[in-house]
Amino acid sequence: MRTESEPESDADIQSGTDSTLTELESMSSMHSESDSDNQMQSGTESEAEVHPILAFYDSDYKAPFDPEDPETTFEQVMLWTDTELENRHDYIQHLFPIPEVSGANPNAPVLTEEVRDAFIADPELQENMRCAWLMMMAFFGWELATEEMAEDLRVRVGYPVPRRNFRDLAEQSWLQHSNHNQLRITRIIRSMRILGLYEEAQMMTSALMDADEAAQNVVNAETLKIWFDTSIRPVCYPPTFQKDDVPVCDWLLGLGE
Repeated sequence: MRTESEPESDADIQSGTDSTLTELESMSSMHSESDSDNQMQSGTESEAEVHPILAFYDSDYKAPFDPEDPETTFEQVMLWTDTELENRHDYIQHLFPIPEVSGANPNAPVLTEEVRDAFIADPELQENMRCAWLMMMAFFGWELATEEMAEDLRVRVGYPVPRRNFRDLAEQSWLQHSNHNQLRITRIIRSMRILGLYEEAQMMTSALMDADEAAQNVVNAETLKIWFDTSIRPVCYPPTFQKDDVPVCDWLLGLGE
């Protein structure tokens, strides 16, 4: 029997070293697997925490609004034709979210305080929404005035002015007594006001009113009133506000006034 003071043999030393290395390798492997699991779990939780509207609008995520169709990212939607914009009914709720559940697409995500705060804090998100607005304005028949246009038409630079084929575009989309694009317009005005594009919402409303007046009041009076009210009324109230209605949710109180 070896006493505590006797040195270990080379075999004992090698055996102890091998044992120690094996134990360290095992522990390292366990830590590596644990770290990997934690990273995967963290990544999953991070993705799950991102609101669908932000994942769609934010260039860091580039998530399609339809998970089953990878061609429905923000960049792809910006390339859609007028025919696609007219016939598809599943995109407008993502481009211009509002706090109310959509009747046409009830499964679409609704606007939350988290999303609103993110848009207000991030100029890139607002600029992307402005691009979406410009696309829809072109679909409805407008473009923004350049310096040359502004001087000729006596409007300020950046104000919506009729495109060359305005009447055809308008009559095919919104310049009718009543149709689904008029509901889209209400949504766009409301969404932009909540998410910080106040000026664009006001310009759009003015352009709509002027164009309808020039066309001798084609749009029904109730819709015109809703557009006007939506552009000036506190955003805590829904578009079809009645005297006895209560605010949609507390976080909208005082916004967009």
